[in-house]
Amino acid sequence: MAITADGQAPYGSPKSVIDVIQFHRDKRFKGPLDDVTLQRTQIASSPAATQRVRQTLRLLDLIGDDDQPTEALDALATVPEEEFQARFAEVLEEAYRPVFDVVDPADGYQKVRDAFRGNAPAGQQDRMVTLFLNLCLEAGLILEVPIKPTSDRKSKSESAPKSSGSSKKAKKSPAKSVLEGATGEWSTRYHALVGLMEKLPVGSGWTRTERDAFYSTFGTVLDFEIEVVPPGATENTVDENG
Repeated sequence: MAITADGQAPYGSPKSVIDVIQFHRDKRFKGPLDDVTLQRTQIASSPAATQRVRQTLRLLDLIGDDDQPTEALDALATVPEEEFQARFAEVLEEAYRPVFDVVDPADGYQKVRDAFRGNAPAGQQDRMVTLFLNLCLEAGLILEVPIKPTSDRKSKSESAPKSSGSSKKAKKSPAKSVLEGATGEWSTRYHALVGLMEKLPVGSGWTRTERDAFYSTFGTVLDFEIEVVPPGATENTVDENG
Protein backbone atom coordinates (compact mmCIF):
# COMPACT_ATOMS: atom_id res chain seq x y z
CA MET A 1 0.00 0.00 0.00
CA ALA A 2 1.04 3.62 -0.41
CA ILE A 3 -0.06 7.01 0.87
CA THR A 4 -1.68 9.27 -1.71
CA ALA A 5 -2.51 12.97 -1.49
CA ASP A 6 -6.27 12.34 -1.31
CA GLY A 7 -6.34 8.80 0.09
CA GLN A 8 -5.91 7.16 3.46
CA ALA A 9 -3.05 8.20 5.72
CA PRO A 10 -1.88 6.37 8.86
CA TYR A 11 -2.72 7.67 12.32
CA GLY A 12 -1.49 4.97 14.70
CA SER A 13 0.46 5.58 17.87
CA PRO A 14 4.02 6.82 17.11
CA LYS A 15 5.29 4.90 20.15
CA SER A 16 3.73 1.65 18.92
CA VAL A 17 5.25 2.01 15.44
CA ILE A 18 8.68 2.71 16.91
CA ASP A 19 8.25 -0.20 19.34
CA VAL A 20 7.53 -2.55 16.42
CA ILE A 21 10.75 -1.52 14.67
CA GLN A 22 12.81 -1.76 17.86
CA PHE A 23 11.33 -5.15 18.78
CA HIS A 24 12.16 -6.48 15.32
CA ARG A 25 15.71 -5.12 15.67
CA ASP A 26 16.19 -6.73 19.08
CA LYS A 27 14.28 -10.01 18.86
CA ARG A 28 12.69 -10.44 15.41
CA PHE A 29 9.00 -11.16 14.98
CA LYS A 30 8.24 -14.79 14.20
CA GLY A 31 5.13 -14.94 12.05
CA PRO A 32 2.60 -12.23 11.16
CA LEU A 33 2.09 -9.08 13.21
CA ASP A 34 -1.51 -9.90 14.05
CA ASP A 35 -3.57 -8.85 17.10
CA VAL A 36 -2.24 -11.69 19.23
CA THR A 37 1.39 -10.91 18.43
CA LEU A 38 1.09 -7.17 19.02
CA GLN A 39 -0.73 -7.67 22.33
CA ARG A 40 1.64 -10.43 23.47
CA THR A 41 4.62 -8.15 22.90
CA GLN A 42 2.72 -5.34 24.71
CA ILE A 43 2.98 -3.07 21.66
CA ALA A 44 -0.79 -2.63 21.51
CA SER A 45 -3.38 -3.47 24.15
CA SER A 46 -6.73 -3.46 22.34
CA PRO A 47 -8.24 -4.54 19.00
CA ALA A 48 -8.71 -0.89 17.96
CA ALA A 49 -5.09 -0.09 18.79
CA THR A 50 -3.73 -3.10 16.91
CA GLN A 51 -5.87 -2.24 13.89
CA ARG A 52 -4.40 1.28 13.79
CA VAL A 53 -0.87 -0.05 14.22
CA ARG A 54 -1.26 -2.60 11.40
CA GLN A 55 -2.83 -0.03 9.08
CA THR A 56 0.08 2.31 9.79
CA LEU A 57 2.68 -0.39 9.19
CA ARG A 58 1.03 -1.38 5.89
CA LEU A 59 0.92 2.21 4.62
CA LEU A 60 4.58 2.61 5.57
CA ASP A 61 5.30 -0.64 3.69
CA LEU A 62 6.71 -2.26 6.84
CA ILE A 63 4.28 -5.19 6.70
CA GLY A 64 2.38 -6.68 3.77
CA ASP A 65 -1.31 -7.45 3.39
CA ASP A 66 -0.56 -10.77 5.09
CA ASP A 67 0.85 -8.88 8.11
CA GLN A 68 4.28 -10.39 7.52
CA PRO A 69 7.36 -8.13 7.86
CA THR A 70 8.47 -6.69 4.52
CA GLU A 71 12.00 -6.28 3.20
CA ALA A 72 11.87 -2.67 4.41
CA LEU A 73 11.20 -3.72 8.02
CA ASP A 74 13.83 -6.45 7.82
CA ALA A 75 16.33 -3.89 6.53
CA LEU A 76 15.59 -1.61 9.50
CA ALA A 77 16.18 -4.58 11.78
CA THR A 78 19.60 -5.42 10.37
CA VAL A 79 21.12 -2.03 9.58
CA PRO A 80 23.91 -0.88 11.97
CA GLU A 81 22.87 1.60 14.65
CA GLU A 82 24.80 4.48 13.08
CA GLU A 83 22.95 3.95 9.80
CA PHE A 84 19.49 3.40 11.25
CA GLN A 85 18.21 6.99 11.09
CA ALA A 86 19.25 7.44 7.47
CA ARG A 87 17.57 4.17 6.48
CA PHE A 88 14.40 5.03 8.40
CA ALA A 89 14.35 8.47 6.75
CA GLU A 90 14.36 6.75 3.35
CA VAL A 91 11.37 4.63 4.41
CA LEU A 92 9.43 7.72 5.48
CA GLU A 93 10.33 9.74 2.41
CA GLU A 94 9.11 6.92 0.18
CA ALA A 95 5.90 6.27 2.13
CA TYR A 96 5.01 9.94 2.65
CA ARG A 97 6.07 11.07 -0.84
CA PRO A 98 2.97 13.29 -1.42
CA VAL A 99 3.61 15.05 1.91
CA PHE A 100 7.33 15.63 1.33
CA ASP A 101 6.52 16.93 -2.15
CA VAL A 102 4.68 19.92 -0.66
CA VAL A 103 6.18 20.51 2.79
CA ASP A 104 9.31 20.09 4.87
CA PRO A 105 8.57 18.68 8.36
CA ALA A 106 10.77 21.43 9.81
CA ASP A 107 8.36 24.08 8.43
CA GLY A 108 6.18 23.84 11.52
CA TYR A 109 2.97 22.21 12.66
CA GLN A 110 0.49 24.28 10.68
CA LYS A 111 2.13 23.78 7.30
CA VAL A 112 2.43 20.06 7.92
CA ARG A 113 -1.22 20.00 9.05
CA ASP A 114 -2.26 21.64 5.77
CA ALA A 115 -0.43 18.92 3.81
CA PHE A 116 -2.80 16.30 5.30
CA ARG A 117 -6.09 18.11 4.67
CA GLY A 118 -6.96 15.90 1.72
CA ASN A 119 -6.40 12.63 3.55
CA ALA A 120 -8.98 10.32 5.06
CA PRO A 121 -10.41 9.87 7.59
CA ALA A 122 -10.71 13.62 8.04
CA GLY A 123 -11.48 13.31 11.75
CA GLN A 124 -8.06 11.74 12.37
CA GLN A 125 -5.91 14.30 10.55
CA ASP A 126 -4.42 15.71 13.76
CA ARG A 127 -3.30 12.19 14.69
CA MET A 128 -1.82 11.78 11.21
CA VAL A 129 0.28 14.89 11.79
CA THR A 130 1.35 13.73 15.26
CA LEU A 131 2.45 10.37 13.86
CA PHE A 132 4.28 11.90 10.91
CA LEU A 133 6.19 14.45 12.99
CA ASN A 134 7.21 11.95 15.68
CA LEU A 135 8.44 9.48 13.07
CA CYS A 136 10.41 12.29 11.41
CA LEU A 137 11.95 13.02 14.81
CA GLU A 138 12.93 9.36 15.19
CA ALA A 139 14.49 9.45 11.72
CA GLY A 140 16.47 12.60 12.50
CA LEU A 141 14.62 14.69 9.92
CA ILE A 142 13.69 17.26 12.58
CA LEU A 143 15.29 18.14 15.90
CA GLU A 144 12.04 18.59 17.80
CA VAL A 145 8.33 18.05 17.32
CA PRO A 146 6.56 21.41 16.81
CA ILE A 147 3.70 22.14 19.16
CA LYS A 148 0.19 22.36 17.78
CA PRO A 149 -0.86 26.03 18.03
CA THR A 150 -3.88 26.77 20.20
CA SER A 151 -6.59 29.13 19.03
CA ASP A 152 -6.57 31.16 22.26
CA ARG A 153 -2.78 31.53 22.63
CA LYS A 154 -2.69 34.84 20.74
CA SER A 155 -5.68 36.29 22.54
CA LYS A 156 -4.21 35.38 25.92
CA SER A 157 -0.90 37.03 25.13
CA GLU A 158 -2.61 40.14 23.80
CA SER A 159 -4.87 40.50 26.83
CA ALA A 160 -2.17 39.79 29.42
CA PRO A 161 -1.38 42.79 31.66
CA LYS A 162 1.99 44.48 31.57
CA SER A 163 4.55 42.86 33.86
CA SER A 164 6.01 44.76 36.80
CA GLY A 165 9.75 44.99 37.41
CA SER A 166 9.66 42.22 40.01
CA SER A 167 7.77 39.82 37.75
CA LYS A 168 10.20 40.62 34.91
CA LYS A 169 13.02 39.46 37.14
CA ALA A 170 11.14 36.25 37.89
CA LYS A 171 10.75 35.57 34.16
CA LYS A 172 14.49 35.79 33.70
CA SER A 173 15.08 33.18 36.41
CA PRO A 174 12.65 30.33 35.64
CA ALA A 175 15.00 27.65 36.97
CA LYS A 176 14.61 28.91 40.54
CA SER A 177 10.83 28.47 40.56
CA VAL A 178 11.14 24.95 39.19
CA LEU A 179 13.71 23.92 41.80
CA GLU A 180 11.62 25.39 44.59
CA GLY A 181 8.45 23.52 43.76
CA ALA A 182 9.16 19.88 42.98
CA THR A 183 6.39 18.87 45.37
CA GLY A 184 4.25 21.99 45.01
CA GLU A 185 3.39 24.14 41.99
CA TRP A 186 5.83 22.24 39.72
CA SER A 187 4.23 18.86 40.36
CA THR A 188 0.74 20.32 39.99
CA ARG A 189 1.48 22.13 36.74
CA TYR A 190 3.43 19.28 35.18
CA HIS A 191 1.65 16.32 36.74
CA ALA A 192 1.98 14.26 33.56
CA LEU A 193 5.78 14.58 33.67
CA VAL A 194 5.84 13.79 37.38
CA GLY A 195 3.71 10.70 36.83
CA LEU A 196 6.01 9.59 34.03
CA MET A 197 9.12 10.06 36.17
CA GLU A 198 7.56 7.85 38.83
CA LYS A 199 7.68 4.98 36.35
CA LEU A 200 11.48 5.03 36.25
CA PRO A 201 13.00 1.81 37.66
CA VAL A 202 14.46 2.11 41.13
CA GLY A 203 17.37 -0.13 42.09
CA SER A 204 17.23 -2.11 38.86
CA GLY A 205 17.97 -1.74 35.17
CA TRP A 206 15.73 -1.92 32.13
CA THR A 207 15.87 -3.21 28.58
CA ARG A 208 16.81 -1.10 25.58
CA THR A 209 13.23 -1.38 24.33
CA GLU A 210 11.86 -0.12 27.66
CA ARG A 211 14.41 2.71 27.74
CA ASP A 212 13.63 3.81 24.18
CA ALA A 213 9.89 3.65 24.84
CA PHE A 214 10.29 5.87 27.93
CA TYR A 215 12.57 8.30 26.05
CA SER A 216 10.09 8.65 23.20
CA THR A 217 7.11 9.10 25.52
CA PHE A 218 8.97 11.59 27.72
CA GLY A 219 9.83 13.79 24.74
CA THR A 220 6.24 13.80 23.53
CA VAL A 221 4.84 14.63 26.99
CA LEU A 222 7.52 17.29 27.57
CA ASP A 223 6.69 19.07 24.31
CA PHE A 224 2.97 18.86 25.13
CA GLU A 225 3.43 20.34 28.62
CA ILE A 226 6.03 23.02 27.84
CA GLU A 227 5.93 25.10 24.67
CA VAL A 228 9.15 25.27 22.66
CA VAL A 229 9.82 28.87 21.60
CA PRO A 230 12.51 30.31 19.30
CA PRO A 231 15.83 31.40 20.85
CA GLY A 232 15.50 34.82 22.44
CA ALA A 233 11.71 34.74 22.46
CA THR A 234 11.52 34.93 26.25
CA GLU A 235 13.87 37.90 26.43
CA ASN A 236 11.98 39.69 23.64
CA THR A 237 8.71 39.18 25.45
CA VAL A 238 10.19 40.55 28.65
CA ASP A 239 11.55 43.65 26.88
CA GLU A 240 8.23 44.37 25.20
CA ASN A 241 6.37 44.02 28.49
CA GLY A 242 8.88 46.18 30.30
